[in-house]
Amino acid sequence: MPIDLDRLRVEALPTERTDPAHDLLHDLGGGMSLRLVTATEAGPTALPSDAVDLAVGPLVRIALAATVRTELEGVEVRPRPVGEHRYVTAALDGSAYVSALLADPGPTLGLDGVTDVLVAAPRRSLVVCRPMERAYLGPVVHLDRLSRTLHDDAPDPCTPHVYWWREGALHRIVVDYQRRDVAFPPEVAGLVGALPTQV
Repeated sequence: MPIDLDRLRVEALPTERTDPAHDLLHDLGGGMSLRLVTATEAGPTALPSDAVDLAVGPLVRIALAATVRTELEGVEVRPRPVGEHRYVTAALDGSAYVSALLADPGPTLGLDGVTDVLVAAPRRSLVVCRPMERAYLGPVVHLDRLSRTLHDDAPDPCTPHVYWWREGALHRIVVDYQRRDVAFPPEVAGLVGALPTQV
């Protein structure tokens, strides 16, 4: 089955909502995947894993660029305060593709050159982020609460979780409200001390 490169796109969603035996996937980490799809009037249609004999990586780069260029034209990017913290949001009502920004939030959200980003995609049509900082507790907890609320009320839920994005990978941050604790995966936990003091 040939791939229509003009309609090749990606969507980000929890890996548990994909079919790894069938879908053409790229692992983002943290339980999230990019799924290669064909854009149709009815919405994204998953490409089967046997659609190509090529490595998925180059196709993902092509599809992500096409998704941002074509599907996210008109995305509304703006700063938003949540409590005492400021975040940047990207939203486009009705779009199944905004969550694809989890793969690389920097350029679209005005965070070029930022290597560590706190990010959430509670809806497929909404991404919320800010640079990670050493004083992470307040921003992480506020975003976790916001993400869970928006996810639970969403017509297009994506994921209720918050992530530390670093170099193209997502690392899930776990907030334990009973223990009043925030836990980072081992891959990034040792990097907290190298983060900016405050942004």
